[in-house]
Parts: sequence; C-alpha cells; structure tokens
Amino acid sequence: FGILADMYRQILDEIEANDCKNFTKWAYASKTKKIVSLPFAYAKSLIIPSPRVPSPSTKT
Repeated sequence: FGILADMYRQILDEIEANDCKNFTKWAYASKTKKIVSLPFAYAKSLIIPSPRVPSPSTKT
C-alpha cells in the first residue's frame, strides 16, 4: 500500500499546485514521474515495516 500512497500523494500535490481547482483543471502524475518514483517508493516500503494486525484465528 505504500507504493500506492506515494502515487496518490503525487496527485494530491498536483491538486494543491492547481489551487484545488480540480473541477476545472485535470490533476495527474505523468507516467515518467510515476516510473521515476517507483524505485524510491518500493525501497521505502522495504525499510518501513507496516503495522501487523492479528488475524481473528489467533485469538483463543
């Protein structure tokens, strides 16, 4: 989910750069920007552990 969050963050940054006028101007992250950021997002997902949620079957 970390990689998807980084991609979504890029879109939110574009919306803010457009003064939040998302109904009149299209906000997107270009393919080049996504491809360039992918290795960094993947590396970050390996370094930062995600929170573990216990499964219902482990409760007794």
